[in-house]
Amino acid sequence: MSEEFNISELFECHCEHKYTIEPHGEGYALYYGRCNHRHGYNLINMVEPAFNFEPNHIEKLINLGNKKYWDEYPAHGEGYEAE
Repeated sequence: MSEEFNISELFECHCEHKYTIEPHGEGYALYYGRCNHRHGYNLINMVEPAFNFEPNHIEKLINLGNKKYWDEYPAHGEGYEAE
């Protein structure tokens, strides 16, 4: 979430349920479901990332895996049967 908050961003939010990595304290945090008006879930705090840490690349990989999971097992879609 950016430091500069614009009220129009609140009304344009589409509330995607995805993972993001953002600065947090002296390191980074992995969030799920974070947007302009929701804090989301803080899943992991990373204090000493590696020198070649690429948060955007990690976000893409995690979100691709998440999308593949929901494509195969949709929460309310057809073809999903609880065991």
